[in-house]
This record gives sequence, structure tokens and C-alpha cells, in this order.
Amino acid sequence: MGMFDTIICDKKWIDAAILKSKYSNLNLIRSSLPPDDNDFQTKSLDCSLEIYKITRAGYLNKVVNKYEKTEIKSEEKEADTDLPYGRTLMKFVSSKSLRQNFSGEIVFYSSFSDAEETFYLVNFKAKFLNGNVKSVVLFTCDRNSTKLEREERDRVWGEKQEKYEKSLVGRLNKYKIYRNFKNCLCRTTYKLGQVLNKLQMYILRKL
Repeated sequence: MGMFDTIICDKKWIDAAILKSKYSNLNLIRSSLPPDDNDFQTKSLDCSLEIYKITRAGYLNKVVNKYEKTEIKSEEKEADTDLPYGRTLMKFVSSKSLRQNFSGEIVFYSSFSDAEETFYLVNFKAKFLNGNVKSVVLFTCDRNSTKLEREERDRVWGEKQEKYEKSLVGRLNKYKIYRNFKNCLCRTTYKLGQVLNKLQMYILRKL
């Protein structure tokens, strides 16, 4: 799937885009998406796990959160077993929004399921000029998979996994010494390939 950024879009723009769309299952889309601002993913920006927000006023803002390292006291660790091991914890301090002077298109997407647990994928497209929203449209709403299709896929995958575990490679893979040997062999082969590529480029330059 790779890296992405998060887009938080005000419900106003999502509702307007749904109402203007050509899809017949509008009520399903509106009822399945969250009642408040919607979180989406996008690969149209830096893909560096940043957070952006399309505000009700139509501005594109970048959300910058500030954290600080906090030492975890022993009594806190004993009281909350979910705290991570180690001496420090990143604690949220503050958040601020920075206006973005962005011009272009941002495609953002999400998924939802209906009462029958059928998954749908939705794609929105927002156009900006100097950081201001010009339009937001819903341009795809596709059925991804039904509950029965996912159950069948999981069954087939389970059969393949069971067959693999019974094979010679699957049985050997249970032993740590075999896994270490395999990883060492892969690393050695990779490094050898790099050396051969450099040698090939050197010979070509000398020809």
C-alpha cells in the first residue's frame, strides 16, 4: 500500500459531493460514512504521513502536532499495563493549523460497509486554487467485496497456508537455524549482485 497522507474533510463538502453525484445508492453512502468530519487517505501530496484538513470555510490546512518526551514513572507503568516498555513516552502537547498555498487536484479515498457487511470504496476529488477549494466531487463508488466473497477468500488462503506448512519448506521454516541461514543467503546474494552490477558498469565505461 505504501505511504500516504491523511485528509480530514469537513462534512459539508462530503455531503455536497454526494448529493451532486450520479450514483443511485446515495442514502447508503451518506448513512455509512461517519456523522462528523471524515478521515481519508491520499497519495496526491507528499506521502509522508502528514495530516491535512479541508475546513468548512474551504481552506486547505496542514495540521502540525507537537509532542514531547515524557518519562514514564514506575507507578504509572504498574497502573497501566498498556504503556510501552522503556523510559520515555511521546506525549501530545499542542496542535496548530498552517494554511497551504496549494493549487491543483487532490484525490482522497476511503471505504465503508453496509448492513450486509458489503465493502465499498469511495474516491473524492478536490480542486484547489491558492489553497482555496473550488470543487469537491465524488467520482467513484465501487463495490469491493461481500461478506461471502471475503469468507471464501479466507478459506482458500487458509488451505494454501495449511498446504505450505505441511511442505518441506514449511516444516524447515519452523526452525530458527534454517531461517537465519536463509536470510544470510539472501543478504549475501543481494550484495553479490550489487558488486557484479558495479563491475559491469566499470567494464562498460572502459570499453
